[in-house]
Amino acid sequence: MTELGSSEKLTDSWIIHVDGSSNVAGSGTGLLLLGPEEFIAKYALRFDFPTTYNEAEYKAILAGLRITKELGIQKLKIYIDLQLVADQVKGDFEAREENMKKYLQKVKDLTSKFFYFDIQQIPRSENSRADLLSKLATTSFPNGLPKEHSLKF
Repeated sequence: MTELGSSEKLTDSWIIHVDGSSNVAGSGTGLLLLGPEEFIAKYALRFDFPTTYNEAEYKAILAGLRITKELGIQKLKIYIDLQLVADQVKGDFEAREENMKKYLQKVKDLTSKFFYFDIQQIPRSENSRADLLSKLATTSFPNGLPKEHSLKF
């Protein structure tokens, strides 16, 4: 994590709520990007391959990091409801499984390119919109995904 000096402000900082989902219907991620001047972007991404819950959470973080980097965002705070992954990214807890170590390394590689980055675990109740988006991404619809205007938050 990159820390800012006390005189630096996060007025141009962005926040992203991430949540991964994995179930028998599929796996995916939900991202809620919040920026200055009330900018909001919502993403529901479906994966075409099976993942574990922890892998889905890491993929959610990676998707958020890639999107924000493409947008040129330099200051980012991620909120996630899975304590284990948040602690691994912060370096407070070690990733033990080989595939989790690889995901963690990808996250560290991407976060090193930000001027400021932080990740914080929050209760699931405070991450409900990203959770809803991740559930939407893993839902099977017989006629494809519903039209965007029908997705109200």
